[in-house]
Amino acid sequence: MPSEIAWQWSRFADLTPHALYAALRVRSEVFVVEQHCAFLDIDGADQEA
Repeated sequence: MPSEIAWQWSRFADLTPHALYAALRVRSEVFVVEQHCAFLDIDGADQEA
């Protein structure tokens, strides 16, 4: 049975270091590992997204 998804929204400035690290880790797993995409993920656009 799949895990339940719990959505949470935060402003970039409100993220704790641990929350930011966790989010970046998941993004890397999806974009770099699963999609074989070697492009730079931290591109400077995330603070305004």
